Amino acid sequence: LWLIAWCRLSPLLASASQSLLSPFVACSSFVLLPSHLLPPFLFSLVNMASSAGSSMNKAIALDDAEYKKYQDWKLGRKPYKGHKFMFWEVKDDNAWVVTHTMKPESESKTQTDQIQDLQNYVSENYEDKPCAITFTVKALEGADSRKTEKLGLIIWVPEECPAKVRFMYSTHQAKLISKLSFGKAITIDTAGEIDYADLLTHLAVAGKKLASVDKE
Repeated sequence: LWLIAWCRLSPLLASASQSLLSPFVACSSFVLLPSHLLPPFLFSLVNMASSAGSSMNKAIALDDAEYKKYQDWKLGRKPYKGHKFMFWEVKDDNAWVVTHTMKPESESKTQTDQIQDLQNYVSENYEDKPCAITFTVKALEGADSRKTEKLGLIIWVPEECPAKVRFMYSTHQAKLISKLSFGKAITIDTAGEIDYADLLTHLAVAGKKLASVDKE
């Protein structure tokens, strides 16, 4: 709740600080006051405005080399053939990068088992840190149960992450969604939600339900 309140109030406070402080600081035509001469309230506003400006101006990148890795993975090219999961992380607060890919433990497993492999891997390796995961699943689509393969994007931001990191990934996911041409991402914060049936529900488009390909 405090993070939501901060996100809503900080732009207003930053704007107010610029108005209040413009006669004293911020303008090169005036002499800047040393920080110890500013009243505590105004000094806090200066810091707030500076932090807000830095965050707003920091752009997130996804360069061509990372995008090519994604295209090669999506098309099943070497060295990614058979790798159903691709992991992404934000590095240095300013770039999405591919960290690694992953094969299910056994490709002969059901789709349910393969997604369970992913759930187990995330639980063990990303218990308290975020990532993004592009993945593929097989499904039956529409009234005629046509076999298809769907591509999806998970934004994994566990509850154990620091609030600052959760906010960063929530903000930067738009770049990944746009660059990789996804309509939306599936945001998940508990490992139990990495589930085949749940993912099919998220991936279904209007008028075309997705059903499991696994035999009962």
